[in-house]
Amino acid sequence: MSLGVCLADLLARKLITPERAEAMRPVYDELVAQYEPKFGRAAAESMATEKAMKSIDDDFLHRKRVTLLQAKAQGVVADNASRLYKRNKTPGKPSPDGLMAHLVDDQHAPYPNVEYRWKNLKDEALRGMYDMLWEHRANVLGDVRNKSDFNDVVMALGGKETDNVNAREFADSWTRTAESLRTAFNAAGGRIPKLESWSLPHHWDGVRTGMVPFETWRADFLSELDRPKMIDYATGEPMSDMKLDDLLRQSYENIVSEGAVGREASSAMVGKAMANRRTDHRVFHFSSPDGWLRLNDKYGASHPLDAMLHHVDSMTRDIAAMQILGPNPAATVRWMKDLIGNTALTSPSLTARFATGLHQRRIDGVWEEITGINRIAARPNVASFFSTLRNWQSATKLGSAVVASAADLATKGLTSRFNGLPAMAGMRETVASLNPLDGTHRAFARRSLMVNEEMIGRTAGFGRAHFEENLGGAITAPTLAALRRGDVSLADFAALQARGKLQAANEVSRRASQFTMRAGLLNQWTMSNRSGTVMEFWNAITHFADTPFAELNPGWRGFLERQGIGGEGWEVLRTSPRVEKHGEPWILPESIDNRDLRDRIVEGIFTELDYAVSTGGVRQRAAMTVGRPGELPHEIIKTAGQFLMFPITVTSRHLSRAWSMPGVQTKAGYAASFLIATTVMGAFSEQLGNIIRGRDFRPMDDRAFWMKSMSRGGGLGYYGEIFEHTVAENGRGIQDLGNAPVLGSLDNWSNALVRQPYRALTGQKTAFGKAGVRLLKYEVPGDNIWYLRLAYERLLLDQLSAMADEHPERAYSRMEKRAADERTAYFAPPGSGMSDWRSPDWANALGNDREPAQ
Repeated sequence: MSLGVCLADLLARKLITPERAEAMRPVYDELVAQYEPKFGRAAAESMATEKAMKSIDDDFLHRKRVTLLQAKAQGVVADNASRLYKRNKTPGKPSPDGLMAHLVDDQHAPYPNVEYRWKNLKDEALRGMYDMLWEHRANVLGDVRNKSDFNDVVMALGGKETDNVNAREFADSWTRTAESLRTAFNAAGGRIPKLESWSLPHHWDGVRTGMVPFETWRADFLSELDRPKMIDYATGEPMSDMKLDDLLRQSYENIVSEGAVGREASSAMVGKAMANRRTDHRVFHFSSPDGWLRLNDKYGASHPLDAMLHHVDSMTRDIAAMQILGPNPAATVRWMKDLIGNTALTSPSLTARFATGLHQRRIDGVWEEITGINRIAARPNVASFFSTLRNWQSATKLGSAVVASAADLATKGLTSRFNGLPAMAGMRETVASLNPLDGTHRAFARRSLMVNEEMIGRTAGFGRAHFEENLGGAITAPTLAALRRGDVSLADFAALQARGKLQAANEVSRRASQFTMRAGLLNQWTMSNRSGTVMEFWNAITHFADTPFAELNPGWRGFLERQGIGGEGWEVLRTSPRVEKHGEPWILPESIDNRDLRDRIVEGIFTELDYAVSTGGVRQRAAMTVGRPGELPHEIIKTAGQFLMFPITVTSRHLSRAWSMPGVQTKAGYAASFLIATTVMGAFSEQLGNIIRGRDFRPMDDRAFWMKSMSRGGGLGYYGEIFEHTVAENGRGIQDLGNAPVLGSLDNWSNALVRQPYRALTGQKTAFGKAGVRLLKYEVPGDNIWYLRLAYERLLLDQLSAMADEHPERAYSRMEKRAADERTAYFAPPGSGMSDWRSPDWANALGNDREPAQ
């Protein structure tokens, strides 16, 4: 019988509930409407009945599975925070910090968290794409190598034959990666069907899409879609015209608004379960890869590789959240906050009750950082403008930042010592990874152990797919046509053009910043140090493999215990198969059959990696975020503190580690070790900074030198380089260190473009030459790259200063006086060109009131 005939009977016999019948009705009605024209009413009702029943049954089973997984995840979270969190002040009740530790790293939580599970999953996925990433890494100018390969990759993914062997291999690696992510997502509670025709994610541009009305956009899409493959997941049948039209309209509005349409006011905490979202992204199917390329060329926001990387990043984030927090992570986050509130209300401690709101806000902030909600721009144009300013600061101020990064060796050594790593073996791997003439160790680390963020950045050089068009103004042509037709108002036309140009300016500044980082070797230094650190840890596993758990040194045993790995886990780990690499046996991630154990050790290594070679984590970024991009408080704070994230991260990570140790003496010992090690490396950085500025070493027998070394080593090294470059040489004092570098840049540009022209118009004395020299000295990308800086200043800037300034010797005198105050002198004096240079006086570092060499 059909559902339409026997629904009342089924209800009367209580074979189905009224709620279930109500849930079936929309699916049934839609199927009848689709089947009736082909098969007649009776057959349509019969077929619709069978399919609706199966659809609802499948949906019921899925919801039941999701409910069970969600309950299990919340039970584990509560148990971890109550029983396993080592600093729980109320045993038997969930600790607020213990709950937070499921989102971000906490030294007292021997259980996984979303932040490092995300890094683990993303790294694993990207290692499967390593050849593709390396082949298409960006060069020093930000251009990606072998761009044309990706048209062939799209063709291969669409099933078309191509003679490009690389493209076929890349297509295969992407297909394997995407399928493994789909499988992992479903295992965590998702429900993404396997579609042989799905090949690439889509990433559409709101500006390009908004240039045309919905009707034009819809017509373009309909001409390229493969309708039979456009399946309605509710019915399992091809999508009806009405439903497809609704889908296209929703998609258009979502793209143009960049996701704002339909988003709840607190969307980080509400909405459909994460497990149910991903099917929406796999609805569009194109009739040919050429059609995908045509639409991407017209409306796309990114190159195919960028779309792939975005898909990997967002999928691994969602999988990580679902694995730790259940299929509906946002619901678990709400539940965690409620649990904190309920626990506090029953606590006799007034302090605990007062702290409830603080704990809940911290969870909100961290969760918004993980989901990216706090990066959705409230005012995109304002956000693009300030982002461009910050990028330009990096491009023009960090050319010598690698010199300040010597402190990495201090934190790296401290982390190795804390974790009991074998000193000689670890040093060998570090030295090998830093060897610029032999990249085999770094390649081994990236391919087998990690693909770090710097590597990902090297492939993100495509920027916007139509970057060159934005610069050349080609984006104006279709908009003008739309304006003439009346499809776009004059106000919208102006807004779209402003937005496009700001995005182009932001891309220029981003590329300039990346150029400086690469040309100044900062990226290479960071990548090598991180690769070396990861290799040290994996080397240690093999090194200690013959040692029983009870006999391990306290540092290495402590590392294992912080990951929740005890004697039993160590036995499994140390007996894993070994792989021969570089003439030595290694236990590698793929050698470890136990997935939970592999995740724990990989995530533990990534955690320690961020202590060794510090990078900003979720907790630190959330703490520094106020409001949303495009809001003035957000932009002002972020711009003013642009170069402070590094010192905050370094200091907070290591001081929190010191604070987590038992006993005052142990805490003080770690803090002292951190201070001494970073101060010594800060002194090294300070002396190198003197050399690249053309000065002798400073004497190291006075307090001022060591105070400055302490600040450099403690993480202010980047800021110190900026200070020396933009402030000190102009005669201002240490009190100006607090000024945001962007203020100096705005002053330089306003002087050249506003104040000097105004003085000329009002008949006052002008100094265009000096203003121009200042721009060349402080506002040119890469102007202070450490190995070019001295020649650039002496051979070009000093000569231009002499022509533009009647008394350049005054500025030179200030610089030499400052050097003398620090008991050093210039071996390459300002204004000398290259005529009066001498060898640096290395012995001046010994001090003892020596006179600097002349």
